[in-house]
Amino acid sequence: MFSKFKNLFDNNKMFELLQDERSVLWLKLRAISRKELFNKFIQNNGFNVKNSKQNEIFEELYAILQNKNKASDLLDDFIRDNLNVLSEAEEESLVSELYKLKYFDWAEIIKTH
Repeated sequence: MFSKFKNLFDNNKMFELLQDERSVLWLKLRAISRKELFNKFIQNNGFNVKNSKQNEIFEELYAILQNKNKASDLLDDFIRDNLNVLSEAEEESLVSELYKLKYFDWAEIIKTH
């Protein structure tokens, strides 16, 4: 599933990505995919991660969280506590990335959740 979700995300196929409810966990994990955030999330939750490369950590964490009860809640709490303030540079980067999307239907996201 990880590779499927990554491929859909990389190809800007958000509608298709969100058709699978397991993709939400992938997207939440993607939101904290900076190495320092991954490390903090791992440390805060006592996960044992064997990989050291960021992409491999992402994939390993996704595998761990797929089998964990309330994984989505763990990520929600972590995101709320650690990503509540964007610096001006981060906000500009986010806006820039959003402009790259050809089409994004927020109504579809709201309907599926």
